[in-house]
Amino acid sequence: MKTSFIFSGIGYALGEHKVSNEDILQFINSGYLAGFDKNRIEKSEEFIKDKQKNNCSEAFCWMVEKLMGFKTRYHVVPFPPALQQYKNADNSIDLCVKAVEMALNKSGVSAEEIDAWFMGTATAPHPTPAIAEEVKAFFTGFDNKTPTYTLTSACVGFNLNVQNAISFLKANKDAKHVIVAHSEVMSRLLLNEKDFVPFATFGDSASAVVLSRIDTEETVGITEVENFEDMQMLDFLGADKNGNLYMDARRIKSRAVPNIAGIFDSLLKKTKWTKDEVKYFVPHQ
Repeated sequence: MKTSFIFSGIGYALGEHKVSNEDILQFINSGYLAGFDKNRIEKSEEFIKDKQKNNCSEAFCWMVEKLMGFKTRYHVVPFPPALQQYKNADNSIDLCVKAVEMALNKSGVSAEEIDAWFMGTATAPHPTPAIAEEVKAFFTGFDNKTPTYTLTSACVGFNLNVQNAISFLKANKDAKHVIVAHSEVMSRLLLNEKDFVPFATFGDSASAVVLSRIDTEETVGITEVENFEDMQMLDFLGADKNGNLYMDARRIKSRAVPNIAGIFDSLLKKTKWTKDEVKYFVPHQ
């Protein structure tokens, strides 16, 4: 028999306010958001060829939906975000609790059967208690002594915690189930942002899984995990001490696209799969 690690339950939560591409374009046209060069796109050969095929004939749709891959995103407050709106809105803990509840319900595993809690966020509503402690408190009794681990990380946080959780299960042979969750309220970082790219890219949501150890004849579930952080991006992506996003979207794209392709190829080599055997490829954004 082999030991396999599977997602036995999956959950998610979204901000309650849907933000469409049309919403963002409206605020570009009103002058609220900047950085979109309609004339440059309409003169590009790629856009002209694609327009002839009747695919996204409008420049903004072509760039954001076809090239960037975004149709909708969800915020915890109405668009555009304003500081006073967050007082009564969901925060990253609220979203995480909803996602974890769904994952537990779908898995059939009770909270008291969870052996460890791995959670991440870069947009916690307060520094301490940490998000993993607070979320666990919604589901277990006060005498529950299972450990909690909080990772302060944004984009790669969920993947890192999957890796950490598998390491925990391998090191603790009696452990069977752990929670891995990640939650972000990215819109809170955009209050003073005027570039349209972060608004097109980021939303508010949470995801959670119950990661379970099972015995199988062949390895199933998570077969390989690999994480890669580009240290050269530290200076042009983050949030300052006042909670404002700083982001050089053009430099990020020049590094992120080859980084994603590179780690995909690396995983193919580890799994000995071919590209034709891959049914879905889901980038973290």
